[in-house]
Amino acid sequence: MVVNPSGATLNVSGGTLANNCYAAGATTEFIAISNNGTTNITGGSITSYGQSATINQNAGTLNVSDGEIIAHNTSKGQAIYIAGGTTNISGDAYLENMSGTGESRGCVDNNGGTLNITGGTVVSKGYTAVMVRKNNTTTQIGTDN
Repeated sequence: MVVNPSGATLNVSGGTLANNCYAAGATTEFIAISNNGTTNITGGSITSYGQSATINQNAGTLNVSDGEIIAHNTSKGQAIYIAGGTTNISGDAYLENMSGTGESRGCVDNNGGTLNITGGTVVSKGYTAVMVRKNNTTTQIGTDN
């Protein structure tokens, strides 16, 4: 797991980041990236086979403009879980989840932050593509002009 602390910047522009940790019945949340600072994803492949999101957006800013983010877990399986901060998805970004059983959630699961989707592709193979779970969230899909 990569932890990006508050005040730090993480840039992912290529290559592969894979979290292949999975233990049936485990209580630990296996996440590929936990963001509290600024994370910019402009290319590459980020995948997770863990029990939770591939990217956990806690605070700060997450910008995804290219590359692929894939969650292979069949339980929770979010590509991006948003607990706070601002998440921007644009350009040629590709997000996918394989979720379909258990505690299924959306491919992009907004549970407390701001989500702006102005491009890219979001695919869910089992539940919802974009899930908004709290009244105090902001979700914008497309442009308002």
